[in-house]
Amino acid sequence: MAATLRAPRARLCTTLDERRLGRYRGASCVRAAWSSNMMGRFTLAHTLEGHDGCVNTVAFDRTGSRLVSGSDDRTLLLWDLDVEPRVRTLVATGHRNNVFCAQFLGETTIASCAADGDVRLHEIGHDGGVATRLLARHRGRAHKLALVDGSQVVLSSGEDGRVFVCDPRCAAPSEFAHLGFSLNVVAARPLHDHHFCVAGDSETVPLFDLRRPGLDSFADLSSPLVARGMHATSAAWTHDGAFVAGNFSACGVVEMAAPRDGPWSGASDDDGRIFEGHVNVRTVKMVAYCGPRSEFVLSGSDCGHLFAWERSSGAVVNMIRADDNIVNSIAVHPAGVPLVAVSGIDSTVKILSPLLPAAVDVQAVRARAPGIATDQLFRFAAALFDPIRLLQMLEQAHAHGLDLDGIDSGSDSGSGGVDDD
Repeated sequence: MAATLRAPRARLCTTLDERRLGRYRGASCVRAAWSSNMMGRFTLAHTLEGHDGCVNTVAFDRTGSRLVSGSDDRTLLLWDLDVEPRVRTLVATGHRNNVFCAQFLGETTIASCAADGDVRLHEIGHDGGVATRLLARHRGRAHKLALVDGSQVVLSSGEDGRVFVCDPRCAAPSEFAHLGFSLNVVAARPLHDHHFCVAGDSETVPLFDLRRPGLDSFADLSSPLVARGMHATSAAWTHDGAFVAGNFSACGVVEMAAPRDGPWSGASDDDGRIFEGHVNVRTVKMVAYCGPRSEFVLSGSDCGHLFAWERSSGAVVNMIRADDNIVNSIAVHPAGVPLVAVSGIDSTVKILSPLLPAAVDVQAVRARAPGIATDQLFRFAAALFDPIRLLQMLEQAHAHGLDLDGIDSGSDSGSGGVDDD
């Protein structure tokens, strides 16, 4: 039996809007799903096959009901997660080299960039046909895209050191900045629609203001934790835009505080914090925050594992084998569902989700919460995982006073379950 990944769109959109406006504090079920205990139970749930080459990018749409992946085979695959995970659309991108990044601009609109330097827009029709056109062209490989919050404006960065602002409604892009070093990432700042950062062949993470085109960055974030000569392969923001994490090669993931606005340069009074243990030498690896309050930090590694750190302590809470070689790309479900998509050198996309512990007193649970289908709650395997159903059951459990997160996880949570009565 295959997994069902249903996502009630209205509810998820409300959650996303509340989070974007800084009002969302996370329901009890979401907090439980992203606790340290549960994060430690994340494991491989699905392997999505369809590409013929390394998968360099994965991204959810706004509701989390669809996923897009891009590959060395120069195609995009649009995965439908409302039912059994399946390829809904194959997009022949028109790129002449490996696809490095893809982002949803809307339900049927996707932007991509690639090793050929092109930034392209793909519009999928009701009949499944795809109209593709060029948005911008970098002089060298274009690694990453970022969507300006609340719009369809796309930022692109490339090895030519340029940042383009691409508005699909305009005939041509505008060059916002030209830095003196190669760029690996551009990342829009949450809750600050006009701010973004870039990272690449530099020990700092420059922060820019879209209201000041052509001007220097108003902040160059740095930390003494970053060794001299290191460069960043990626950067990511916390949910509230207060901190940015840089994934520095041969160094670690370093988190730095960001100013709210105005001119500012150098390290803050807080030297930041570092998350260590993974290896980031061979490829361009992403970093990501997850949890309703960015409680965890994620990064791929040269060893083929996804590393998960508890942000408050810096401790590694999980290492998940997710690629036969290297894990590069990470996508966290946008509405708090405990679901992470990753990809790397393999030609597949991996979906990760938590397994609940096997050692549970089923009779005690049923006595206290007769409405919960405990055989589904505690016996499901990763291959039968339904994240929306998990959140609903966690919510019911909390309503009945059950602390599912506090259950002893000393037993093997990687397989097996509770016998049916």
